[in-house]
Amino acid sequence: MNTPTLVSSLIFAAVVAVIVSYLIHLMLRGWRRRAERQVSLVGTLPALPETVGPAEIPATKGLYVGSTLAPQWNDRIAVGDLGYRSKAVLTRYPETAQRELEELNPSDAAAAPAPDRSPIHPGDGADRYG
Repeated sequence: MNTPTLVSSLIFAAVVAVIVSYLIHLMLRGWRRRAERQVSLVGTLPALPETVGPAEIPATKGLYVGSTLAPQWNDRIAVGDLGYRSKAVLTRYPETAQRELEELNPSDAAAAPAPDRSPIHPGDGADRYG
């Protein structure tokens, strides 16, 4: 390889590296600005209860990918730890089922009926409709 070709190859590689690093910088800047916009919408997450009763449904392991805001299905939440992929275990405890609604929107909690805790049996729907 002669010297002019080597120099032009090194210059090209440096330009590509600068462009790639600038694009990464823009992506991180956009992620930070999205988080700043969403702080007022999402707020702080409620604290975990000290003790919980027995789980209503068994634990299900999975992968938490992300949460989105209701009207914009592709606007991923970037606030706190909700914007990162991670392993997750999903279950439901009786202490947290109604408390969530009360803490998130007190006016809706007063109007909401108590959740139905009766078990669902196969055939219930067919009996009603005939």
